[in-house]
Formats: sequence, C-alpha cells, structure tokens
Amino acid sequence: LGVVCTDAVVAPSALQRLLHAACDTSFNAISVDGDTSTNDALIALASGATGCGVESPEAWRVFSAAVTEVLTTLARAVAADGEGATRLLEVEVRGTRDDATARAIARTVCRSSLFKSSVFAGDPAWGRLAAAVGQACLERPGHDAREATQATQVPFDAAALRIEAQGILVYEHGAP
Repeated sequence: LGVVCTDAVVAPSALQRLLHAACDTSFNAISVDGDTSTNDALIALASGATGCGVESPEAWRVFSAAVTEVLTTLARAVAADGEGATRLLEVEVRGTRDDATARAIARTVCRSSLFKSSVFAGDPAWGRLAAAVGQACLERPGHDAREATQATQVPFDAAALRIEAQGILVYEHGAP
C-alpha cells in the first residue's frame, strides 16, 4: 500500500492524472517476481493546508518531478526488499522505435529466470540477456489496429546490441 500526501492545493483530477503518469514510470516499471499483485494500491491525498497552489506551468513541473521522485524512491525500495532480493537490478533500454517497445524489452529481461539467476550469481551472462532481448522483440505486438490480431516482430540487429553491466562493457558489435 502506498499513500502519498501533500499539503499543496491541487485539484483532485490533476492529482489523479499526475499519480497515473508517475506510477507508470515508477511502480509499474518494477518487477519483483514477475507477477502482478491483486493487493497493491497507491493513493495520493492533497489537504490544501498550505494554501499554496501549483497552477503555473513551472510550479506544476516542480511538483510533478517531486511526486515522481518520491514514487520512484518508494518503488526501488519495494524492488530492493521484495521476496528475499539480494540485488537491485536496473535495466535501461535505448535505441528502440518507441517507449512501449523499450518497456517490453526491459520487462522481458527482468522476468527472465535465466537472466535473473545470472545476476544473483554475479555473472555478467550477456548471452542470457541478449536472448531475453531477442525474445521480447519476437513477442512485441503490433501497434495499430491492422496488426492487433497478430504478433509482429520488432526489428532486432544483434550486431547493434550493446550490453553494459555496472558500467563495464561486456558485449558490443556482435561479440563479447
């Protein structure tokens, strides 16, 4: 259960939109065991006690960034402490055609039992990571209505894949 409180004056509909967007890049971007919990909840409350509003674009940008940072910190704590975790793995995907494809690749990597076991062992098993990326690209569904009934492959060039583990380059140009 997550509860985020502020004393700022924020319209409930605006706060709900912000919470949805911030949750998408924080709590909805973590994976502990690969399952979706039916018991999770996140709410935001704004008392308005300060009398300070966030109507201006600059104030809204600062407020949004603060809420997103709070949720990201809480989400990382959930992942770091979940189901006996001993390591916190962060996956960053770059160079995809869109954000949804990057998220699908990251999610597949994080759910890969083979890759997670190599992370647990402290082994930079780039082959397991590359296999998970390839699997995600094969399973990525199409984006428009014409393609909605069939899976379409995301173009994947193994020679263009670059893998770093803790800032150390382990795979590039099709070779370790």
